[in-house]
Amino acid sequence: QDNVLQLIEIKQPNHSLQDDEMERIQRYHDLMREFLDMPGNASFRNLFPKFRITLVCDRLSLRGVHQGAFVGLADSGALEHLNWRSFLLRTRKMHEEFLTEADRQKRLAIMEKE
Repeated sequence: QDNVLQLIEIKQPNHSLQDDEMERIQRYHDLMREFLDMPGNASFRNLFPKFRITLVCDRLSLRGVHQGAFVGLADSGALEHLNWRSFLLRTRKMHEEFLTEADRQKRLAIMEKE
């Protein structure tokens, strides 16, 4: 999306993110950063210079360094946290916009044929 590579971590509804899961998210971040910084991936990096991790999870149960890692990634813009309700609302809006544009394109195609 907009030349930003999106990594999505979706937990089941009502799930509470645990420390070990935050470690995995931090690892995703570190590996992506390492991948983009590799000299052999310059052309990929030109297409996707940035990445973002979106976490869909209703609650957080993080402690200590895991809480700090979460806050650090979120504050830097590398991690976006959405609860399920927000995720579903956003998804619905995106689909509505897509369907509206599809209908518009269909009407234009019909008008061009006439």
